[in-house]
Amino acid sequence: MKNLFVVAVSIIVFASCQKGNDININININSTINYLPLDIGNYWVYQEFNIDADGISTETSKFDSIIIVGDTLINNNTFYVFTKTKMYSDGTEKEFIDFLRDSSGYIVDENGRRRFSEDNFIDTIYKETQLGGLGDTIYTCSYRMENTEIMISVPAGEFEVLNVRGTVIDKRENHNHDPRYTNSYYANGVGRVLSSYFWLEAPDSMESRLIRYHVR
Repeated sequence: MKNLFVVAVSIIVFASCQKGNDININININSTINYLPLDIGNYWVYQEFNIDADGISTETSKFDSIIIVGDTLINNNTFYVFTKTKMYSDGTEKEFIDFLRDSSGYIVDENGRRRFSEDNFIDTIYKETQLGGLGDTIYTCSYRMENTEIMISVPAGEFEVLNVRGTVIDKRENHNHDPRYTNSYYANGVGRVLSSYFWLEAPDSMESRLIRYHVR
């Protein structure tokens, strides 16, 4: 299977709205978590950069924008509604929707997956397995928090960050099974400032870098 796309699942992975959930859009509730400000109207804009096998970075004409457009009730829990508009180099756009909330110090999605923690740097916060059409495992990925104590520089500024690191293992036969890594860096009071991801078949990787944002 060619060109399988692996993305660090944090705020960058957006799933389409699932049928069967009890969803009612509301715009009256405000809430915050330090590393992902949860307020309606907050937005983030990113530009994609290609990183080749030698570590050379090249900017692309691909941009993503994320905005919190409201909140909704799912299974009696209030989730914030994130819309992501992905703008491709050919001028086309595609929109995705994500539902996230603060739950006891974790950011969780509507399926109960823990996307981020401010203080759990020990446990795997979640795992995922991608299966092929015959039920065979294509890859596995496990995610843990890193207290990096480093500064990340992106077009929007320089930020001290925490990292959601994904360890990806390609499980296909006759492929390299060495781990590869995805990263999603979050800054206090700002949100995600940079994420890195890759295609399984390619040595290059991509970075989505914050270029501007608005948070309350």
